[in-house]
Amino acid sequence: MSEFQTNGLYFLSTPIWNSPQTALPCGVGGSFNYHRELELYQLLGMSASEILKLATYDMAAYMGRDQDTGSIEAGKYADFFLVPGDPTADLKAIKTISMVVKDGTFYYPSEIYPEFGIQPFVQAPEVSQP
Repeated sequence: MSEFQTNGLYFLSTPIWNSPQTALPCGVGGSFNYHRELELYQLLGMSASEILKLATYDMAAYMGRDQDTGSIEAGKYADFFLVPGDPTADLKAIKTISMVVKDGTFYYPSEIYPEFGIQPFVQAPEVSQP
């Protein structure tokens, strides 16, 4: 599709879905591809906020999981990641994840990336209990 045709689909409210298979736990490379795919949506004229909503809430709704995932609400799973910066202002911030919480377990890319031969982008945040 040409850029004009793709932009036309977006502006005509035709559903455009990101590829959840690139985010599956099939290795670190999948997440890098997924982040790049999300960045490319900006070429369609989508804002960073719209892209983040597409990748979270909209995808959860599309997959029939919006009752327990996709947004921050009481009673939903609290899986999330932290980035130093504001991804709604600069979508590239999603490439500098400093911590991931999944099923109550904390993961720090700065500890995991070296195992894959990847130089960490940021250090792990300091975490303490209140």
